[in-house]
Parts: sequence; structure tokens; C-alpha cells
Amino acid sequence: MSGLLLGVSFIVPFLWPLGILGAALLLHCLSVSKDSWKVKLLGAYLAMFIKFLFVLSAYWTMYPIRWLPLDLGTGELAIIGLYWISVSSYIACSGLALFGLVILFKKIPKPDWLYYFILIPIAWVLSEVFGSFILSLFTLGDGSTPNISFSLGYVGYLLGEHHLLAQIARLGGVYALSLSAILIASIIVYFWPKWQKKEKIIFALVLLICVATTKAHIKFIDESSKTENVALISTSIPAGGLFMRENPKEYQSLQADAMSSALESDASYIVWPEGARYFSHLAAGWGTMVFTFENDAEEVVVVDSSVVNTEKGNVLRAEIVDVANKKNFIADKRYLVPQGEFMPYLYQGLFQVVGLGETATKVAGAISYVVGPEVNQSDFSSNIPGILFCFESTNPNAVRTLIHERGSVPFVVHPVSHSWFHEPVTFWSQLDTSLRVQAIWNQVYIATAGNHSASKLFTPQGEIVKPQSIAKGEYWEVGLVSIPLK
Repeated sequence: MSGLLLGVSFIVPFLWPLGILGAALLLHCLSVSKDSWKVKLLGAYLAMFIKFLFVLSAYWTMYPIRWLPLDLGTGELAIIGLYWISVSSYIACSGLALFGLVILFKKIPKPDWLYYFILIPIAWVLSEVFGSFILSLFTLGDGSTPNISFSLGYVGYLLGEHHLLAQIARLGGVYALSLSAILIASIIVYFWPKWQKKEKIIFALVLLICVATTKAHIKFIDESSKTENVALISTSIPAGGLFMRENPKEYQSLQADAMSSALESDASYIVWPEGARYFSHLAAGWGTMVFTFENDAEEVVVVDSSVVNTEKGNVLRAEIVDVANKKNFIADKRYLVPQGEFMPYLYQGLFQVVGLGETATKVAGAISYVVGPEVNQSDFSSNIPGILFCFESTNPNAVRTLIHERGSVPFVVHPVSHSWFHEPVTFWSQLDTSLRVQAIWNQVYIATAGNHSASKLFTPQGEIVKPQSIAKGEYWEVGLVSIPLK
């Protein structure tokens, strides 16, 4: 029941209070119930496993897989199912860590308030981080190292759904939100037997749900601040068929129309989605030079990205062109994900065992990316935004790392491509919440330009702003947002 309540709250955002109840139920079972330690250990693991089955259910929207160079037929369902269940089982190890910490802290002599209101929230956050680390170990591959970057499913994101409570993220991002969420759950566990009239609790929860569904935003925007317009180019070019790389002329025509519309908007920044390869399509290796020559009078910064072949392997690289100052900057993606950018060693070995070694080799060759040498963005000029690649938003510390490297950034651009998926609505919701939390924590604007995903602006107040559409064509749209600059 705990896992079900936690899982549903991530699928249906306005039901996030159910997740708090789910956490309270699990804490009650671990701290108060008289079950054996074996039952508690298994229960904690199963609760987290069920939760992550819900959290990661969007993996099923990868079917049918269009981004591989081979057709696996109905075998794709088996592969997706295996990945969904196995990844959920890895990260569910957070339940084992939670059990161990709860039992450990309970044995320490202390007052009840310290146990429930301080130690339990800390134990939960540590267990979430542990689960992320275990996941990285089981999914190690040529493009990865042990890390704690995957944070989807952290209970703090439930509070991130509420526009008022999300402001707690200012104190420490999703970690502060998780501490707060479990503090609420611990209060429920602590006071439940002390309350004679349970109707009070039911009333409080109903009121909490009502507040959670409101759409009020907190606004602290200084209207006198200077603003810059940012053009975000969204694309929806099919993953296969006419618009693949073997048809560059058709692709170039579409991109030329989109770029012309973006330039006509007088935007100071133009952002393409991840993997757009605008400069490459423009004139192969001379693309940036040609663009700068043709637009010499433009005071614009253009952000593009493409896959670059290096000696170590394929690198996903962003190229930022500052036309007015005639400067170019590059940034490589620093956090790769196993669902499409590299194949974990564990799954390669499994395919070998069941006689699909050749298929595994083909798949690994098609999605083999490595972390490039240009991940540090500290040498960027002060007017250049920070670059946050696709799925790096699941790393709670990603934006903070960028700001620490630079000292400060005018804003962060987040070029993404979700062409692996087919309308992963619940996944988009979770990613939006992670970006909202990072925008609040770091007090920075984050502008997303998406391929097969909507472009958006995340404000430091927690708002999600839809760009104003200024031009639209076949498979592309240009939206405009205004960002106050410091």
C-alpha cells in the first residue's frame, strides 16, 4: 500500500499528498509495528520497488523503438519490460538502506522528537541518494562512472508540485524538499496515536489536497529589470524516413525557415533543440563561419548541438556562437544515460548469454556515446548562458555545478530531444518538476528548447512559462520568452 500511494502520487501530480501518506505508512511499519526485521526489510524494498515501477512507467512509451538501426519486432517489448523492471529493482535498494538506517537510529538513546523529526528525515534522504548510487553501479557502461545523478522518484519532488511548498527548495533543492516531506510524514506517524479524533487528520489532508490543486504563483519579478528575448526553436521531425541524415537538403530547408523566423524576431539568443546540427547542415565544417559571415550585423548568440566523432568515441557537443563578439564556445555533455546513450555492461553480458551477442553489439555500436573533454564551462563569456543537456536535469546538482564553474550565468539553456519516446506525459511532468526545483534553488531562469517535446521557461519563482509562438512551419515552431537579466 505504501508503494502504491507513493507511486500514484508521481503519476497524477495533484495527488501528491497521497505520497506523503505512503511515506508515513512505511515509516509506521518500520518504526512502530511489531513485525520481524525480515518482514520489515522485505516490506521496505517492495514498497520502493512498486513506487519506482510507477515512476519509470514512461519507459513503455519508447515502444515502438524508432531510433535503432535495426528492427527487433515484438522483442522490443521484452527488452523494455526487462529494463523497466530491472532498473526499478536496482534503485529500490533505497528501501534496504532506509530499513538499516531506521533500525540503527532507533537503537541510539535519544528523545522521541529527535528520532522522528530529525533522524528519520535524514535517513530517508540518505537512502534516496544510496538508491541513485546503486543504480549507477548496475548500469555502468563505456559512457558512465559511479554517480548519484538520477533523482527521479525522490519524495521531495512531491512538494515541488505545490507552488508554495516548492519554495523550500531555496534552502537546498530537492534534498531540502525531501527532508520537509518526510518531516510531515513523521509528524503524522508521531501524532497519529495521540489524536483522539481522527477526523482532524482527515480534514487536514482534504484541505491540503485543495491547496495543492490551486494554480496561484508567487511573483517577485522586478518589472524594471532589463530583459532579453530568447527564441526557442521546437522541432518534431520524424525519427525515420525522409528527414533522416540521408536527406540533408530537405532538412536544411526546414532549418533555414526556422532560423530566418528566429532572426526576424530580434531575439538576443536563439536556442536549437539537442542534436539539431544546424551548423553542420548549413555547410558541414564551415557552418559557423558561414553563419557568422552572413549575419555579421546581428547581435545574437546561437546555441546548437550535434554528435561529434572523437578518438575516444561519439560526443554530444553544444556549439555556442556569439556573432557580435565573433567568439565560439563548446560544451560537451557530462552525464550520459543508459536508455539510449550507452549500453550497460550487465545487459551486454545478458544478451551474450541468451545468444543475442550480435544484436547487442549492433545496439551498443548505435548508441555508444562517451563523455567529452570539454565539459567545463568556466571559460565562457559572461553573456553566454550555461548549457544543461537532455536528462542532465535529473541530476539535482547539475545547475548548481554550472553556476559554481562560472560564478554566475545570465540564464541556463536546456536543449533536449525526446525522440526516443512517444508522448511520455508522466515523464515530462517529472522532468518539469525537477527543472522547477533547480530553478528555485539556484534562483536562475532555465529555458528549454525541445525536439519532440515542448519548449518552456522555468523561472526562479517556480513558474513554468509557455513561449509566445511567433512563427510555425512544417515540423518546427519558434517561440519567444523574455528573461530579466541581472
